[in-house]
Amino acid sequence: MLHSFQRTRKVMVDSHEAQRQIMFEANSFTGPAYEKFCNDAQRHATLKLEVELRNWRSCFVSYVSAQKAYIESLDGWLSKFMLTDTIR
Repeated sequence: MLHSFQRTRKVMVDSHEAQRQIMFEANSFTGPAYEKFCNDAQRHATLKLEVELRNWRSCFVSYVSAQKAYIESLDGWLSKFMLTDTIR
């Protein structure tokens, strides 16, 4: 039984290593796997999309930061008009 478990574990480790390598190549845009499946036009479109997504993310982060600052400012303003429990 122990021998069977060791074999199963080795197969699982090998499978995970293969999956990790595939994911690394797919994410890097420079690996051999990417070259097999994409031509220059697709590669250019992918890189252009990546730039646009990074720009969108940057704008979204700025928007969320501005909203957070607005809420904090509004909270500060409202707290001036509210009585605290210690004053009551």
